[in-house]
Amino acid sequence: PIYYGVKVDTSINPGTYSGSVLYTVLINNSCLDYTVVFNPNVNSSSSQEITGTMSDQSIMYGETTALSPNAFSRSNYKFLGWSTSSTGKTGTVVNGVGTATDVDYADEADVLNLVSGGGIVTLYAIWELALPTMQNWEGCTALNTNEYTTLVDSRDGEKYVVKKLADGKCWMVQNLRLINKTITPADSNVSANFTVPTSTPAGSSWCTSDSSACDDKPLAYYDASTRSSYGALYNWYTATAGTGTYSTSSSTVSSSICPKGWRLPTGGSGGEFTALDIAWGGTGSNRYDANTYSTFIGNYNTGNNGGFGLAGYIYGSSLYNVGTYGDWWSSTASSSNGAYNLNLYSGNTHVYPQNNDRKYPGYSVRCIMGPLPTMQNTACSSLPAGQTSTLPDARDNQDYTIYRWPTSSGPSGMNGYCIMTKDLSLGYVTGGSTTAGGNLSLTTDTSAAAGTITARTGTSDWSTTNSDGNLQYINGPQSGQEAYSSHSYYSFGAAQKVCPKGWRLPTNAEYSNIATFMGGNNSTGSSTIRSAPYNFVYGGYFYSGGWSNVGSVGHYWSSTQDGSSYGYKLAFGSSYLNTYNSYGKHNGMSVRCISS
Repeated sequence: PIYYGVKVDTSINPGTYSGSVLYTVLINNSCLDYTVVFNPNVNSSSSQEITGTMSDQSIMYGETTALSPNAFSRSNYKFLGWSTSSTGKTGTVVNGVGTATDVDYADEADVLNLVSGGGIVTLYAIWELALPTMQNWEGCTALNTNEYTTLVDSRDGEKYVVKKLADGKCWMVQNLRLINKTITPADSNVSANFTVPTSTPAGSSWCTSDSSACDDKPLAYYDASTRSSYGALYNWYTATAGTGTYSTSSSTVSSSICPKGWRLPTGGSGGEFTALDIAWGGTGSNRYDANTYSTFIGNYNTGNNGGFGLAGYIYGSSLYNVGTYGDWWSSTASSSNGAYNLNLYSGNTHVYPQNNDRKYPGYSVRCIMGPLPTMQNTACSSLPAGQTSTLPDARDNQDYTIYRWPTSSGPSGMNGYCIMTKDLSLGYVTGGSTTAGGNLSLTTDTSAAAGTITARTGTSDWSTTNSDGNLQYINGPQSGQEAYSSHSYYSFGAAQKVCPKGWRLPTNAEYSNIATFMGGNNSTGSSTIRSAPYNFVYGGYFYSGGWSNVGSVGHYWSSTQDGSSYGYKLAFGSSYLNTYNSYGKHNGMSVRCISS
């Protein structure tokens, strides 16, 4: 209670009062003003800056009063209104970003008795993204090379500049800053929920040795003062959203902590860091190169540059070399304790696009837009000429090394063509002697043509029908000849359909041109086609009488038939290399696919 002394003026009604009279009056607290505090609702660690200020507003309890007009401004966001909770009505608002359903009061809304007189109430701003989100953006194809735009990650409201770089793909040109967030398949490149941990400073949690206990735990770190410039650091397990583990070896994982529709670049000799380096004039190899180093680290808003900021790295107990070194994770493992990454170092301007390191350090993450590249969705023309690249077959996820001839040289009429450097093994079952795989159901979504390819187990069920409709294959290897026949063998009709979509068998004329390019029908040609980067093998062939010539002769179907019952093939031994006709279509031979 608050007491006031009241003096009565007797001159108002003379004669009624004599002198002053003091009355005691009790004032109810609810009659006093209360205070409204306006909060912009953006974390101090966020790179999303707020401009404008708002003074506290005093409102009389019991009176309906309009809230002060919003004076905050947030770049690329629309102000929706106010909530009594920082997480909005739904409890899901992060960093102030929500929808209209999260608002309690509109801008300048009339309010009554938000809190008792004398009290304080805080109202939190709710913002709506006014930029396209990374998760729903479809503008990459519309960008020209070196054009860029700004997008918002809907998971935490962080803005990122994305740019179409020299390789023709859209990349983030700022390091990922995501921290302390559970991501889901709805908003991220994951198949199951994964929690990106809160910041863990360098120390005992960050290992310096290889083991599942060391590598397979979520770890992330950022410095609030440099987060907008350098982003956060993650171990490989976290960068791959828990799918890249200590035991993951020699494969590319599909999940990552990138936004939905984005992913980690692939790594290694055929990876996207290597391809980007080549597109910028590099060799794709690990080297000292001041020119391409400058292109990698140059400011993204200046021409042909990528803006790769050197965030340093965490190794065990310390954060090292901020501003001097930069490392970025790929999605590709190199062994059970290693993964590929891009490494840049300012000291001698080295560029290591094929760097191979342990999985436990804390490195940066850059995301690239689009699905994981496969043989089916990657154009030959997008692969580096004169180089090998690795792509999986989307049907069974087996990796194939692809060689692309230079655009100025190659077999006649085949400059810039791509050729597989490993025999097709769709349906192949590993282990032991000939083993039955399952029937192959091919569709035009992923294969050169549709059809059911029947699995055979041996001579007893191998069909001798010489027709295009004889679709069969047998799984290798022949026992004792695994080095030559660790793949599948297809009849002529099956071979026409079984290449990945976008790929095909060479014609007889193309195989003839390849033989000439290799050195001709002699031992030189045979030796060249069996050497890197082509690596054709003495796989022999299979027919109703069993295996033939495994370990001494290579037989590969072409797409050219010889009458209704026979087809052309490429064949080679130790002293010859040539094409041949009049081979029954029932024969099971090896397959190499090409693409232009």
